[in-house]
Amino acid sequence: MNLNTPEKGANLVNKNMDLRSLLLIFRKRLLFIIFVPLLCGLLAALVSKFLLTPVYEAKSLLMVTVASEKLPQATLNTQIRPGTDAGAVPMPVLTMNTYLEHLRSEDVMNRVLININIPELTPGKLNRMINARIVKDSNLIEVKVQNSDPILAAQIANAVSHQYMQLMEELQFSSIMVLSSANIPTAPVKPLKTLNVAMAILFGAIVSLITALVLEYLDNTLKTPEDVNRLVDQTVLAVIPKKDGKKNTKKSNGIALITFEDPKSVISEAYRDFRTNLGFLGLDQPFQTVLVTSPLAEDGKSTVAANLAIVAAQAGFKVILVDCDLRKPVIHSIFKVPNNKGFTECIFSDTDPMDASHSMAVINLSVMTSGKIPPNPAEILGSERARRLWTKLKTRYDYIIIDSPPLLAVTDASILASQVDAAVLVVSSGITRRDLALQAIEKLTRAKSRLLGVVLNQMKIDKDSYYGSYY
Repeated sequence: MNLNTPEKGANLVNKNMDLRSLLLIFRKRLLFIIFVPLLCGLLAALVSKFLLTPVYEAKSLLMVTVASEKLPQATLNTQIRPGTDAGAVPMPVLTMNTYLEHLRSEDVMNRVLININIPELTPGKLNRMINARIVKDSNLIEVKVQNSDPILAAQIANAVSHQYMQLMEELQFSSIMVLSSANIPTAPVKPLKTLNVAMAILFGAIVSLITALVLEYLDNTLKTPEDVNRLVDQTVLAVIPKKDGKKNTKKSNGIALITFEDPKSVISEAYRDFRTNLGFLGLDQPFQTVLVTSPLAEDGKSTVAANLAIVAAQAGFKVILVDCDLRKPVIHSIFKVPNNKGFTECIFSDTDPMDASHSMAVINLSVMTSGKIPPNPAEILGSERARRLWTKLKTRYDYIIIDSPPLLAVTDASILASQVDAAVLVVSSGITRRDLALQAIEKLTRAKSRLLGVVLNQMKIDKDSYYGSYY
């Protein structure tokens, strides 16, 4: 049996998942990846049109009538000029490179400057404006002159050709002739607007792709269930999709909660899945008091606790939701009930829990608000009276769901974690950082709390993704 086969299969799966993750990264930042290249292209077009000076190019063409490609041949050949004595010393045949270098000489440049009479031009500047080359496999020399003034470019190109031809005649080398004079160019050769825009778009695309990968690498937030499993090594109890906000549901009986307003929605189904998973976890080790907390504020723990209480009550369990956030309580606002009596009244004056709680429109559901906010929340939550209250509630309800302050903000949640049967950690997709989630888990561990798992809240569900196919 080949024991390496499963490992190869696992590697293929990992590679596929990596490719899929890469595509998801690009898709998530698609607007950024498209916007940056377009912006670079637009900037390149504007710079090319308004900032870069147009450069025109004029061309003239010279023909060498007597020349050699290689110097050894030139030493063997001679030219006897017509009308001269046959016994005179013959003229050597020069190579094409010799003609080319002579054309670029300072002597020719000075003659051109005298001819065109432009004071600001020097032989060095003029030489840099001229690009002369030998046309491949021919005895032609092409002279190109580039300048922002098309008339001046043509004037210099023609002056170079004619002055060089005159110089060669003076030296009795009548082997140069102007084959084609330079015309005044009508269109600039620089800047190359199309090329500049194309290169800018390509550069922007590369930069945007690299930036997207770097941002994703630096982003250590928990975005998917895989992130929760891989980065914090915790079980995902539920994935709560982010509400799209398009559907304007009507508030019923003062309860602005989706599991009550729209029980057939995909979000309500996610909460029912959450309830089912908790039921499986309670088969071997039953629990009644469940603490719902989060690393920081704004993770949606209170909303999760409220909807969990509703779906548990809808399943036929007798449930009470207790607001133990004695600093910034919100349960009374969520359920639209008064907060004149609640948890603190049960602690301070031994008020009966039935008198300090509210019966809701959902059958089997009661809500105990925080009550009056005390000056010493941590001491109250850690008191013996608080423990006795949990014992009393266990005799009357199947489940006591407790909403607490964030774990990393104050010590209240850690105190409650040591008193309850189990805890659930709520993290917000794309917001909660890995290090903060790990710190929260460490706090629950130090409190010797039984952490059932993590709820990934407010996750954006793509219909084309794995999870979107189920929602």
